[in-house]
Amino acid sequence: NNEILTAIGVCYHALGNFSIAEIYLLKSLNLEHNNPTAIYNLATIHMDQGDLETAEKLFLNAIALDKKYADPI
Repeated sequence: NNEILTAIGVCYHALGNFSIAEIYLLKSLNLEHNNPTAIYNLATIHMDQGDLETAEKLFLNAIALDKKYADPI
């Protein structure tokens, strides 16, 4: 399910394997297009890779779907 795919993506991201993490997060989003957790984690990958413009758009999308993502870490 999408929660498992998101969790796998988060794990790969934590291991520094951004490309595989992105694949799993996108698979999760294919199942649930408005999954704020997957979108937020995809944003962090883009941020870590220096793609700040895409990261910002994704962060704003995640926040629009779930206000908890607006809280500072």
